[in-house]
Amino acid sequence: MNDSDSYIYILTALLPLSACMVVFQVNPYHALAVRGILGAVAATIYAIFGPQMWL
Repeated sequence: MNDSDSYIYILTALLPLSACMVVFQVNPYHALAVRGILGAVAATIYAIFGPQMWL
């Protein structure tokens, strides 16, 4: 990785943040929406890091 890949650190920090938001959410409908965001962040991280594991 080089210095221009700082967006990867931001995406990686969003994963535990959104997971904590799901756990501490009181309204189940809001938790469902945040769970969708958690899935999108996880899929994005997998799309970035997943192919690199096979090289």
